[in-house]
Amino acid sequence: MDLIVNESPEINNLEDLTRCDDDSLNGFASFDLTTNIPLAVNNQTDVDVTFHITQADAQSGINPIAMPSNYINITNPQIIYVRLENVITGCYDLYDLNDDPNNTFTLTVEEYPDINIPTSLEICGDPLTESPFPQATFDLTEKEPEIIGNEFVPENIAFDYFESQSDLDNNTNAIQDPTAYTNTVHPQDIFVKVTNTDSDNLCYDSVILVLSVLPEPSPSETDLEDLRIEVCDDDNDGVAALPIDLTLSGSLIAGSEPVVITYYTSQNGALNQDNEDLIATPDAYINDPVLNITDENGIPTNVQMIYARVDNDVAGNFCFTIVPFEIVTLKAPELNPLGSPFAYTLCEDSNAEPGVATLFSISDITNNLWNFSSGDSGTIIPLLNPNTSPAQNISDYSVTYHLTNSDAESGINPIQVGFDVSDNQTLYIRVTNSENGCYNANNIAELRIVVEPRPLIAPNNPGDVFACAVDVSSPNTAFVDLTQLDDDVNPGSPSNTSVLYFEGLDNYQNGISIADPSNYETLTTPQQIIAVVIDNITLCESVEFVSFDVIVNPLVGDISDYDGSILCVDENGNLIENETSPPVLDTGLSSNNFSFSWQLDGISLPDTTSSLVATQAGTYTVVVENLFTGCINTSSATVTQNFIPTFEVEILTAAFSDNQSVSITNIQGEGDFEFQLNDGEWVPLPEGETSLTFTNVPTGLNTIRGRDNSGCFSVVEQFTIIDYPPFFTPNQDGFNETWNIDALSNQSNAKIYIFDRYGKMLKQLSPSGEGWDGTYNGKPMPAQDYWFEVNYMDPLSGRLNTFRSNFTLKR
Repeated sequence: MDLIVNESPEINNLEDLTRCDDDSLNGFASFDLTTNIPLAVNNQTDVDVTFHITQADAQSGINPIAMPSNYINITNPQIIYVRLENVITGCYDLYDLNDDPNNTFTLTVEEYPDINIPTSLEICGDPLTESPFPQATFDLTEKEPEIIGNEFVPENIAFDYFESQSDLDNNTNAIQDPTAYTNTVHPQDIFVKVTNTDSDNLCYDSVILVLSVLPEPSPSETDLEDLRIEVCDDDNDGVAALPIDLTLSGSLIAGSEPVVITYYTSQNGALNQDNEDLIATPDAYINDPVLNITDENGIPTNVQMIYARVDNDVAGNFCFTIVPFEIVTLKAPELNPLGSPFAYTLCEDSNAEPGVATLFSISDITNNLWNFSSGDSGTIIPLLNPNTSPAQNISDYSVTYHLTNSDAESGINPIQVGFDVSDNQTLYIRVTNSENGCYNANNIAELRIVVEPRPLIAPNNPGDVFACAVDVSSPNTAFVDLTQLDDDVNPGSPSNTSVLYFEGLDNYQNGISIADPSNYETLTTPQQIIAVVIDNITLCESVEFVSFDVIVNPLVGDISDYDGSILCVDENGNLIENETSPPVLDTGLSSNNFSFSWQLDGISLPDTTSSLVATQAGTYTVVVENLFTGCINTSSATVTQNFIPTFEVEILTAAFSDNQSVSITNIQGEGDFEFQLNDGEWVPLPEGETSLTFTNVPTGLNTIRGRDNSGCFSVVEQFTIIDYPPFFTPNQDGFNETWNIDALSNQSNAKIYIFDRYGKMLKQLSPSGEGWDGTYNGKPMPAQDYWFEVNYMDPLSGRLNTFRSNFTLKR
């Protein structure tokens, strides 16, 4: 018998198997044990591999795992035992039980991360920018603690975010920056992969995170001015007189939107919903001046900011906005502390019982208050405190007077004009700011009525007052001393009374008296004057008034229009008479109604007539007295003496020149002179010049006149310009029938010869004769140019000259 020792197969390097839990948190999974067969066989042949749940079964070769490719572990972890048997020899892998077995491997089911389904990730957005759908930037990592159910995320847990399930399954296109992700649809599902990084298989689980953009509240009103609440102070301590209803502004903020509004005294309080800053009773808030804002100089104002937190009234919607608005505490009118109480004097009605008077003007009460405690009715005090800063102006307030304090507080039943009051009656004063309605709450002032008797006045009107006008140009204006009628209006003139004068009935009814009756200026005639007697202590006026007219008598006899009249004299000082010289100063009045006295330069003249011929230069004054009114007018006029000029005329150009000119020279006399050529315009002698030149002087006899520009009669000089006519028209129409040089008519020895164009002499003329009629031997000559020669004495040089030229015969 042969003993044959067969080599046993050997198992080496089996790998432990791990799987992620198939069902979350149960610790069991399906394993494919056959993945270790290649490692167990390790290129050995004729071997068979079986898997067992115990070492004993593996050693005995019994109870192999029936489906090793889909084995579900029974414990976690679980050891699997491998039997490697040679199918020919029956030998199997031997091992020492005391040694670590090498035929085992461990099955381990690794846990998935324990995750929760998170609530939606919601961000507040601006509904006005939702186009085409609401969008916002999300930090997806905010939900990680909620997903794992722990405030702190363990280091072995990793998160990845995907826009789709397929991206998650394929582990592609992960969101690169989950801390700043903008949604691409609304609402949007984000697929979150949560991985256990400590597991060999990187076991993970996934969950869906819903992104939602929630609408922020959209306040209907945010304008500070429209939301501002103005409240009135009662004692100017900065605290409103009444609790403030902040919900009035809240209603404007909310509009019709379903929101919840809470009110805070600080912005941080509104942001953090700090209960310390929360206003618990917004419909009855008591403001705190300590919280008032300061101006640019750090000085507290009368404005407190309120911060309204506006939350959407939608379940799960945490969106909110903060709208600030102002509480403005308005100062109450501050009354004059001297009015404790105030007093007002009224005068008795003439038709009422003693001590009773009728209110005729509410504003008059306010303007004539005095301190009742001092008893000095002559010292008027203002209703408002004059020492406040800024100053109070009574025109900014309305003042009403009431019979009771409660009526004044409520602003009801004010007394009206025509109401009867009695002496020592108390009224109550309400002062209301016309702009904001604040009044002197809890500080209603008292007014004591004092009724005084009225002074007497003359029973009849005094006579009219006549006055002379101030000057001729203001016939209705005069100054009058009205106080001359004091005794007539106020007989006896008691020491405590005086007279007030009013210009017309309207001013009397409006209480506007003449400020200075001793020097009253009237601008119309007749002017009605109203006069009353006033008690200087009580200021009560007489029941009745008297009236009279101020009548202004005009002044006449004005000679000022003659001021500047000219008296003309020649170079020898002799008077020149013309239309204006010598001037007659005429008052235009009749000696039957007026008297006249005249002066020249302050020296009296014997003339007493209504007019005077001014034969000397100087200032004439006339005094005219109205014989009926006694009004005297003094008027003056200054007469100036002017001299006519003397001059010479010098011809500057030779005879037959193209442009004849003359010069006026050797001008003598005093005054401003002007000169005229023929009937042309008067030309003044330029200032500083001693001569004047005229050009384009016409042919023949010319005249130059000179005069003073004031109108004194002119001096005449005549001269002759020698030239010839350039054409004549002998056509029997009565114009230019002959040709001659008329300017030489005073030279009897001058000779004129006429030639045709061939040099044939046709006519010899004398300048003083009739001239050439355009015929030769009785026959008309043709229309054309003809030549002439003239022998004459040149007046410029004084020598005999000859001149030749041509002229035209026209038919």
